[in-house]
Amino acid sequence: MKKIWLVVVMALCGSLEAFEPHPVTPYPVLGYREYSFFDDFYHVNRVLLAWYPVDPLTAGTPSKNPWDVFNVAVNAFPAHYASKRPIVIISHGYTGNPHQLSWLIRGLVHAGFIVLGIEHRDLFSGKVHANHWQRAMDVRTVIEQFTMTPMSNTANLNQIGIAGFSLGGTTAIWVAGGRSTKLDSLVPSLDYAAPEDYVKADEALPTLNKEMMAKDWREPRVKAAFVMAPAWSWLFNEESLHKVTIPVYLIAAEADRVLVTKNNAGFFARNIPNAIYQEIPGKANHYIFISAVSNDQRRKIDSANKLSFLFEEDTTVDRAWIQYQVVTEAAAFFRSVFNAN
Repeated sequence: MKKIWLVVVMALCGSLEAFEPHPVTPYPVLGYREYSFFDDFYHVNRVLLAWYPVDPLTAGTPSKNPWDVFNVAVNAFPAHYASKRPIVIISHGYTGNPHQLSWLIRGLVHAGFIVLGIEHRDLFSGKVHANHWQRAMDVRTVIEQFTMTPMSNTANLNQIGIAGFSLGGTTAIWVAGGRSTKLDSLVPSLDYAAPEDYVKADEALPTLNKEMMAKDWREPRVKAAFVMAPAWSWLFNEESLHKVTIPVYLIAAEADRVLVTKNNAGFFARNIPNAIYQEIPGKANHYIFISAVSNDQRRKIDSANKLSFLFEEDTTVDRAWIQYQVVTEAAAFFRSVFNAN
């Protein structure tokens, strides 16, 4: 385990002849496409979401999703690159949606990645369930559905990473090869998490498919994992984590009270070989990884969903600044793994 503090390192090119500037634009514009498909496992229609780089002069319009911190150019042509682009699949937090990580999507697309996402089915008919192994299956579905789209011709299908937050971080751990085999009880002690957030977990235990939950969900097409404030560490088998071979970068807030960092992200970092591990110092909380939207967007979100708790934080915390640093780290991590420009 390599533990470092959150630092953005910038280096100048050794030769000005090798320097190629990024065009400066007044507002971020991302290409955006939706691909509808029928999911044979759930027997429902679902939507694959894709964000991608476009020509910097492409005109965009405000996204219809209040979580998005960028304009979108719907169905625009992808930017031309000499080489095919790496892919990052994002996995959102419990009962959330991919747009809540729009800051991460924006930064990764600006860095030249194609970003894919899907809304996980964390509730069935409004009821909780514990079969979160289905999220790992979603990752496979995303890859398979994307390979059937015309956009896949612009992507390097041998360079796929995953980035996840909270239960999405756990999804990334499953995909990397970690196995959750400690399934007698799902409710954590105070050493691991706030128990009140898991009061209904054992209610879902009778419907849990333990065989599938404990299965090896490693996805060999995923070559790197960027994991933010992961959950459910108390379910994981340490031996399986010792066998993880892909590069893993873990990051969480030191003051997280929803998931105790030292026993969740820290636990995974101690058990995954050569994992990079960072703790964000200060009073940032678990939801520091939720998009720093404008006040108008926040009002729309809160009036519709009663999610004001996602934006509550200490006055000493600058969410947008922390997210800028984190996405810079994420882009650099994936670039180094994929040797991408």
